[in-house]
Amino acid sequence: MSPYDYKIICSTYNSRQAAAISENLRKMLKLDGDLPLSQSKSITKRSNGWYVAEIGQIQIHVMSEECREKYDLETIWAGDEKLREEIENEVENIMLPPKNH
Repeated sequence: MSPYDYKIICSTYNSRQAAAISENLRKMLKLDGDLPLSQSKSITKRSNGWYVAEIGQIQIHVMSEECREKYDLETIWAGDEKLREEIENEVENIMLPPKNH
């Protein structure tokens, strides 16, 4: 079960467009003062061409066509457990934990 009430997927033509849309979304979130500070308002780069924004109970995925085809989130969310595990393992390899300085 997802912690989000809504999930949105925004498809872009390429990674550059995904980055631009995500940057504009980040700027909009920064200017929006309607949500309490305790609610998440962040954007995470999952891989080249895939960004995830979390706004309260809404999760927004901005994905290039290539990422959209590769990760096929609709299939994952539909419950294909084997595919879900494969993609989660691949994403974990892409997303390295931050370095502590």
